[in-house]
Amino acid sequence: MLRKSLNMLLLLLTIHGGVLAQKKSVLKEMFLPKIAPLTLFDPYTPGLSVGLEFQPFHQLGFQVEYNLPFAALAFFNYNEGKSDHQTSGLRSEIRYYPGQQFSDKSYYLALEGFSISENYYRENSTLYRNGQLYNFTRSDIERKVRGFALKGGYQFVVNYYLMIDVFGGLGMRQVQITHQTSELFPTPLLFDERWGGDQREGTFNRLHLALGVRLGWSLYQRY
Repeated sequence: MLRKSLNMLLLLLTIHGGVLAQKKSVLKEMFLPKIAPLTLFDPYTPGLSVGLEFQPFHQLGFQVEYNLPFAALAFFNYNEGKSDHQTSGLRSEIRYYPGQQFSDKSYYLALEGFSISENYYRENSTLYRNGQLYNFTRSDIERKVRGFALKGGYQFVVNYYLMIDVFGGLGMRQVQITHQTSELFPTPLLFDERWGGDQREGTFNRLHLALGVRLGWSLYQRY
């Protein structure tokens, strides 16, 4: 009788351990850390975007991404003259996978929202405001970009843990540029020029093109 009881207990413990191991594997499948290396070459806010995808339900996923500033790779001249340049960026999206979740190859549709900000100052430059051109000795500038995009993507497994996520889509973004300066000096506007960049203050709506590649690491071994 004691032997049968011990055998039954051992069987129950084995089944329970298998269930726990299965739950642990499923839990690991639900989380997918990612990086977006192409953001290192962003002309305005270069940095490394790191994120995490969470898949709590079948065919449904959520992703959050934060941009870590990395000004050393500012290869373009867009940031020339910006002093004490500070940036931050946050992206989040909801995903729908029409096919099988956690498969080695997955197509998806996504709705993304993003918010990016820059803070810096310029010296001895110009500002176009309300139809008038001004010179200033120093201006503290804030540039905010907010928007959304509808995207389609393809996510596939390369090896045991590495995944590649390729996506593209279209949306809208709103750019808001504000200047804080103590003194402005009006200067003649000799010709009608479309002042661009941060020389023009205001709020502008623009078409947004979303293209990119992410590298992901699975928290469990696939084969």
